[in-house]
Amino acid sequence: MHGMRTVYETRASTILFRLAAAMPDPAGRFLLPANVCPVVPLALIAAGRRFEFIDLDAESLHMSEALLRHRLTDPDQPPVAVVVYVRTYGAEVDASTLFGALKASERDLLILDDRCLCRPLPDIAELDAQGADAVLFSTGYAKQVDLGFGGFAHLDDRVPYDEKHRRFDDNDLQQITALYKSHIQSRTPIYRDDEAGDDRSTLSQLLWLDTARPAMTWDEYRSLVLVKRDAAEDQRERINAVYRGLICKTVQLPESYQHWRFQIRVLDPAALLEKIFAAGLFASDHFYPSAELFGDHPCPVSKQLQTEIINLFNDFRINESNACKIGQMVARHLETTGQPIDRVKEHLLSGTQP
Repeated sequence: MHGMRTVYETRASTILFRLAAAMPDPAGRFLLPANVCPVVPLALIAAGRRFEFIDLDAESLHMSEALLRHRLTDPDQPPVAVVVYVRTYGAEVDASTLFGALKASERDLLILDDRCLCRPLPDIAELDAQGADAVLFSTGYAKQVDLGFGGFAHLDDRVPYDEKHRRFDDNDLQQITALYKSHIQSRTPIYRDDEAGDDRSTLSQLLWLDTARPAMTWDEYRSLVLVKRDAAEDQRERINAVYRGLICKTVQLPESYQHWRFQIRVLDPAALLEKIFAAGLFASDHFYPSAELFGDHPCPVSKQLQTEIINLFNDFRINESNACKIGQMVARHLETTGQPIDRVKEHLLSGTQP
């Protein structure tokens, strides 16, 4: 049994960058879920690492185990160094069976369990790593505990970590953020893998990643996380209770998916969002899948899910009165669309349009 250690940085993406930079085999690929946050592939590009995307499973909404196994066992493809398993919507699910099976078939495979949208666990004693080699958490903007900075990971003692520094330029951060957001808005890829161009080299040269040491000590940070975590959980439960009472259960994702935001799956989400925004309230849809953003790779399940899911906020940006108004608007929208949610699930599974 190996021990674990904790690393702490200004950003969770800095940890991913340093893990990637430390991996001994430069040819080894990183496998990412198709719907991963754009910052993850950007951090890998900064580290000079290659990555591929795996589409989601329509039932679990996580990386497809079948597609993952197929890629790992394909002798005609480059070797895989790391699987980055992202908890979709911060879902609290048990991945130990999958991780165990992957480890049994690929002894040298490193599993990075990305729990950036999950409840942060700064104390290793609280952690069930479920067989992962590295478990990553974030307390940055819009996470479950939003401190506006900070990330940490619990690493198996055998996992290498390169603490080299990289120059940071805030203008480059603004530039790269504006770049990927503009492509998300226009639903167009930043680059296509089947086309030559300068986009990837430009991305790798931008000094957007802050590798400076955090201003706050680990002990101060840990204490703050624990205090803010309790407050965030109390707020979330109050707001979620409002949504549960007003919104038909059949459109709600299972309870394990309702920690980061309150997730609903609806027909014509754009019309619902327009009504919410027109009332001076807010909710959010989903980003254009990173698999299409970086390389224009097909990902039918991720793309379909992106057209159906709405995130209802349950943090300190909303109060119970506004949550009540949003819940009532969702209920009216469901009446308007006459939505049988089983039909939504059915076309997600089949890949057809509603």
